[in-house]
Amino acid sequence: CWNESWNDNPDVPINRFGSETAHSGMAYAGIAGPYTTLNTRDYVSIILLDSLKAGSKYCLEFYISLGDSSWGGVNFIGAHLSTAPDTMYAGFYLNNLPFQPQIEYDSVISDTSGWTKISGLYTAIGGECYLTIGVFKPDSLLTYDSIQGNGSVQFSYYYIDDVAVWNCDTSATVYPEIIFFPNPSNGQFNITGNFPLGTELFVYNMLGQIVCDPISLPEGNNNVPVFIDVAVGLYYYKVFANDTILSEGKMVIIR
Repeated sequence: CWNESWNDNPDVPINRFGSETAHSGMAYAGIAGPYTTLNTRDYVSIILLDSLKAGSKYCLEFYISLGDSSWGGVNFIGAHLSTAPDTMYAGFYLNNLPFQPQIEYDSVISDTSGWTKISGLYTAIGGECYLTIGVFKPDSLLTYDSIQGNGSVQFSYYYIDDVAVWNCDTSATVYPEIIFFPNPSNGQFNITGNFPLGTELFVYNMLGQIVCDPISLPEGNNNVPVFIDVAVGLYYYKVFANDTILSEGKMVIIR
C-alpha cells in the first residue's frame, strides 16, 4: 500500500497512517490523496475476474476510510473502468491521471473512525476489465477539509476495502438463489441451489487467479458439501453454468 523504503509496518489494524479495522476480512489497500500544497497522489488498480458485457448495467462499490495521521480529507475520489491497464501511470504523481472516472464521490471524506461507501451504476461499453481508484480531478477543482491540522502525514491517506463490480441489469436472466455456507469456514462448505446442467464452482484469490480445480455441482435442487483446500485467507467464488454467472461472493478460510 505504500513505499517500502519508508520502512513502515504495513499492518492491520495499526499502521503508519493510523488505526482502522478492515471493513470485512483481514486486510485492506491504501492510497495517498492530495492535500493543499502537497499534491502527491497515487492510485490502486485491479483486474476484474471477467470483462464487462456491452450494454449491460453494472453496480460498482467500494468502502473508504481516512487514515488518522492525515492532515485532512479531500473530495472527488472515484473509480475508472477501462479496457486496457494503466501501467504506464503507476506510482506517485503530483498531477491527476488524464481519465474521467465513471463513479465519483463529490463530498469530502474525513471520517477516520468508520467506512464510507462509494457506489454507482455504470452501463458498459464492452471489454472493460481493469478498475483504478483514486482522485482524478485536477487540484483546482478539489475541496479540502482539515480533521486536526497536526497529522503526521502531510497529505490525505485513504484505506480501501471491499471493492466489487457485478452485473445488476434487471433485464438479465434471473436464476434461483444459491446459498454458500457457513462463511467463514475451515474449508468445509455447503452450497445449496437448483443447479442447471454443467454448473461448476470456481475459487479465486484476490489477484483473480484460480486456486483449485473447478468443482462440478450436480444438476437439480441439491445441497452439495464441498471442501476448499487452500491456505487461510480471503477468497472469491463464482458459480458458472454455460458461461453464465449464477452466483458470486467472498469466502473466508479460517483455522
